[in-house]
Amino acid sequence: MPENFSKLSLGNTEDFDHVLATISAHAASVANRKLAAQSGKSGPDAKQVASDALDQWIQESRRRMEPNLEVNGMEFKNALKQKYSVEPFDEVLSKRVQTLTETTEKLTEEAIISRKTIPSQRAEAIRRRERLWADVELARLASKRTISRVEQDQPQDNRPFIDVPRKQDQKRALEDALAEVSSLQISLLQQSTSARETSSLVKRLRTR
Repeated sequence: MPENFSKLSLGNTEDFDHVLATISAHAASVANRKLAAQSGKSGPDAKQVASDALDQWIQESRRRMEPNLEVNGMEFKNALKQKYSVEPFDEVLSKRVQTLTETTEKLTEEAIISRKTIPSQRAEAIRRRERLWADVELARLASKRTISRVEQDQPQDNRPFIDVPRKQDQKRALEDALAEVSSLQISLLQQSTSARETSSLVKRLRTR
């Protein structure tokens, strides 16, 4: 059966046995009528040959059809191994498990990508933070030298107010860099945790 077709779902394995038995009985009835109509032309051997051919055809049909059947969500061959009857197939639960499985795969893929990209992003954020720290320190030293010269050259009352160049902008940029470093760490942790939790939920649902 093509992969894009859904498998035929049965309530139990006996349903399939009943279908095959019905087909076999009908085919045997037709064959016997045909042989009876040819009385004198066919003997007991012909009936045995027809019966053997029918049995072989039924067994071959079973072999071909079983892979396309499922019983309560299980493959037919696995259902045959069950010693006890199983609960009716829960289609809603099956779809939820499938959705969670797809979500797990997506989250795992995102976590893998993040593990590859976040370290480099974090390293760049740290370098940017260090450059900002250096700029702040240089600005602080430059301001200190400027104030020192002004104090030497002007009287106390006439000294102008000296502000650190781009002080507020540098402060905001530094805060943004620090926040980015922290968020990158948290993002990777959250993605990994979410993938693990979803995977664990899928395993629990499958074992119900």
